[in-house]
Amino acid sequence: MLNKLNLLMEKLNQDPAFKKEGFGEYLTGTMTLGFGENQYTLAFYKGTILEVFKGIPLTGIDIAVIGPEEGWQKFYEHKNFYRAINPHHGKLSLQGNYIRAQTNINCLEYLCTKLCEL
Repeated sequence: MLNKLNLLMEKLNQDPAFKKEGFGEYLTGTMTLGFGENQYTLAFYKGTILEVFKGIPLTGIDIAVIGPEEGWQKFYEHKNFYRAINPHHGKLSLQGNYIRAQTNINCLEYLCTKLCEL
C-alpha cells in the first residue's frame, strides 16, 4: 500500500485539478488513511504532498479516513465517497479533527477517489 500511496502522491502533485477542483491548495497538515490495522499518513503543505509514511504522526491524527479492508473494497467498487463514510451505508469513518475534516471534505473526496483509480 505504501507504494500505491507514493504513486498517488506523484500523481496528485502533478495534477492542477487537485489543488483547484479538489480545493487541495488550502490543505496544510496531515491526512491519515487507515486500511484495517494499517495506517498511512500523507503530509501536506499548501496542497503539495511532501511525504507519505506508514503509521500515525507523533502529534496524532489531524484528519483521517479509517475503516476495515472490506469498507475500502466496497468504496473501490462504487467510488462514492459520501456513501462510504455514511454510517448507514459504508464502513469508513472520518476521524481526528472533525471540523478540519469537514472543511477539507472536497480534498478528502478527490484524494480517495483518485486512490480508487490506481
